[in-house]
Amino acid sequence: MKEEILKSGAANWYHGFGSKGGKLILTNETLYFEGHKVNVGKKEFEVELENITNVKKGFPNNLIIETINGSETFAVFGGKEWVNSIQSAIKKLRG
Repeated sequence: MKEEILKSGAANWYHGFGSKGGKLILTNETLYFEGHKVNVGKKEFEVELENITNVKKGFPNNLIIETINGSETFAVFGGKEWVNSIQSAIKKLRG
C-alpha cells in the first residue's frame, strides 16, 4: 500500500517539560509529529496506526493518543475532527 497523507495541521506536542510546536500528519499508515527546528530536545514522534489502542479528545483542544507504549498528548485545532479522521484511518487499515 502506498502511504498517502490524509490530514495535517499545526499542533503542539506535550512531551517532557512544556510543549513543542510543529505539524501533526496523519497518513493511511502512521501518525507523525514533526517539530519546528527551534524546539529543544526530541522533535519527532511517529506511531504506526496499528499500534494505536485509543484516541480521544481532551480538554479544551487536546488530542490524546494511547499506544501500546504509553500515551501522547497534542494540542490541535478541530480535535473532534482529528479523532474521527484517525479512527476512520485505523478502521480502514484493519479492514
